[in-house]
Amino acid sequence: RINVFPEQKRQRETFVKTNVASRKISQRSVSKERWVETLVVADTKMIEYHGSENVEAYIFTILNMVTGIFHDPTIGNAIHIMLVRLILLEEEEQGLKIIHNADHTLASFCKWQKSVNPKSDAHPTHHDVAVLLTRKDICAGMNQPCETLGLSHLAGMCQPSRSCNINEDSGLPLAFTIAHELGHSFGILHDGQANDCEVNGRHPYIMSRQLHYDTSPLTWSHCSKEYITRFLDRGLGFCLNDAPAKTEMKPPIIAPGVLYDVHHQCQLQYGPNATFCEEVD
Repeated sequence: RINVFPEQKRQRETFVKTNVASRKISQRSVSKERWVETLVVADTKMIEYHGSENVEAYIFTILNMVTGIFHDPTIGNAIHIMLVRLILLEEEEQGLKIIHNADHTLASFCKWQKSVNPKSDAHPTHHDVAVLLTRKDICAGMNQPCETLGLSHLAGMCQPSRSCNINEDSGLPLAFTIAHELGHSFGILHDGQANDCEVNGRHPYIMSRQLHYDTSPLTWSHCSKEYITRFLDRGLGFCLNDAPAKTEMKPPIIAPGVLYDVHHQCQLQYGPNATFCEEVD
């Protein structure tokens, strides 16, 4: 295992590929900054696929995208995703089982990440949420191939045993999967699930049930904004009030399209033999 860091009520939500009452938004949550100290773990399949020399830059690119998604003004709150620890698993880790069954993998990862999290919130590598990245095909609810991309605990943020999620690498769209699962951790339901934000021919949102590959940027629906504001107003994000130590990992800010051209983006998503088709009717 490579630990990349500078010296010094069980309910789950799945994300697949394919009426909130109106109220005044509390100024407490929309004006107060929150810092989500994040542990990212990449499994052996991620390293094998991207290569040990390239995987770190790829993960930094993804995390930059996730940070940008949470900085989108449609979320209505000041939330910063801060990478405090990156673990690259070059071999199987004892106590962590990453298998096709997404439910079992989530349970295993949540237990494992709690065991490696320093208990003191003041520790520079203490995390508020843990994110697993895998190239393994995961599936929730069945032991056969399906379109599941991620799995997390609903409203699990700041609960040490439930503030964790698993995400299947799908190329640069992985950033939207991570943001989606983190949204569930903040208590956000799918758009159209017991709310009036179902997408009917309109542009999909971050919390849509399915990931739509589109060139337009995804945003947060007004339902998502209200869910997360309510979560924070109730004090459920209490662990996010402290800014991280200065040892926070700061990847270089490089636009994904600069680091990965369209051909490389196709390969990240569809495999090494894929290429961008420039002439499509």
